Amino acid sequence: MVKKQMSNQFSSSVLECVATAILVLDKKLSVLYMNMAAETLFGITLKQVEGKHFNKMVFLEVQDETALNESVKSFRGFSVRESTLRLVHRGTIHADYTVTPNQQDD
Repeated sequence: MVKKQMSNQFSSSVLECVATAILVLDKKLSVLYMNMAAETLFGITLKQVEGKHFNKMVFLEVQDETALNESVKSFRGFSVRESTLRLVHRGTIHADYTVTPNQQDD
């Protein structure tokens, strides 16, 4: 148990130090976690969006939300290059992003 706790603390520390924005969503696309880089990019804190749907941070086009939902259901990731994202709190940005579903026991 102590080893797992130390591993979790190390992982959290690494996630907070990287410059890449990292989001963790559940199967319903609700925000479970976001690191400090994501908070800066999206202009919102984890505390403000934790447990809320991803669309509280990004306006998704229908085809993008469909692709995201399909990726989660099929456990198949995808990447998008040079995408235009409309952020709720920061306006429009251009970004590359990758979706990597992780099958977990519920």
